Amino acid sequence: MCSWDGGLDFLVNIAKVINRYNEFQCILILPRYSSGMLLLRKMFRKNIVLEKERIDKAIETFSDRCPEIPIMFYNKIPQKLERYKGERLDRFCIRNGIDVVLPVLSNAFPKLRTPWIGYIPDLQEHYFPDFFSDKEINKRILVRQDQLNYSKYILVTSNTVKEDIYKFFPGRKSELFVTPFAPIAAKEYINTSNVDIEKYHLPEKYFIISNQFWMHKSHLTAFEALKALHQLTMYQNIHIVCTGKMDDYRNEDYCKSLLNKVCEMRMEEFIHFLGYIPKCDQIEIMKHSIALIQPTLLEGDPGGCSTYDAISIGVSCILSDIPVNKEAKRCKDVTYFKVQNYQSLKNEMVKVLEKREQNISTGFIEKRIEENTAILGGFYKSMLEVVINNY
Repeated sequence: MCSWDGGLDFLVNIAKVINRYNEFQCILILPRYSSGMLLLRKMFRKNIVLEKERIDKAIETFSDRCPEIPIMFYNKIPQKLERYKGERLDRFCIRNGIDVVLPVLSNAFPKLRTPWIGYIPDLQEHYFPDFFSDKEINKRILVRQDQLNYSKYILVTSNTVKEDIYKFFPGRKSELFVTPFAPIAAKEYINTSNVDIEKYHLPEKYFIISNQFWMHKSHLTAFEALKALHQLTMYQNIHIVCTGKMDDYRNEDYCKSLLNKVCEMRMEEFIHFLGYIPKCDQIEIMKHSIALIQPTLLEGDPGGCSTYDAISIGVSCILSDIPVNKEAKRCKDVTYFKVQNYQSLKNEMVKVLEKREQNISTGFIEKRIEENTAILGGFYKSMLEVVINNY
């Protein structure tokens, strides 16, 4: 969950919503290795530095965005040294009186005595196998099978993922919980006018894309749409601003090739790459945008986390018309374009530009927070009660 920005956003939202109810106290549980074990792992595993960076990032994110959530650590050892999978986590939970562990992403713990809820973000390996190596596809499928066989409960963030699980894993044993689509903004995002974004030297008029540069996010579709938009004289001053980590571990050359294509289109002046920036900066930049563009080919939740952010603060969204994104259609400021069709996206960009400018009020954001927090709070409360009473 700590390996991508959307995963951390998801954890923060869960913690904040659940923590509002007095009968529940959320704790962030993270693994920690002894200094000796770290030295041994560094000798045999190249990704130990990356793993530590992810944990440090989770600590920083929670300390900044939800300091009310305590952070606790359990001493982790390699699975081969455990008597059973998740032994150290199991002992930690029993010792500290943990009632439920959630969301568990990449493991299944058949012998964990504490009730736990698995989490499956998406099944993109079934739809875009070219984005993965054969080894990783097999690993992802085996992990999903283990989760669905050994976890009594699984959390998903859309009906689309639920239907995919029914389709690809018809023999599943888990009960599935689907989180309702109810975007909420953190209270610190209600008023971000004191955030300094002048340092980014932003253009006056821009659309925003806030995605990590995964291949399935299809940034190129949006860049081609902007190029087509510039064929209209009145819109030659429109830009695209991109936030998000410029990296996809599955293809180290992907971002470089994307930048090369921007140069080939001669659009370097109009497409801006800010990289990974502080969340409050991202939100303030989003508030000043014309609209959010989400050109993605696949998501686990409607529009991905950036769409949640945009809708929660009243920013219009232009989404690709894939099934999962259609689950956001009840929101009045959401429009759709034909996936991977830059002309269709260009047409929707024109429609948004022709509309009046957005007027985002703090009152609107506060009202949406209260309404959607109540929806999500009721869902998580009900889910936890079911798990605790029936495990």
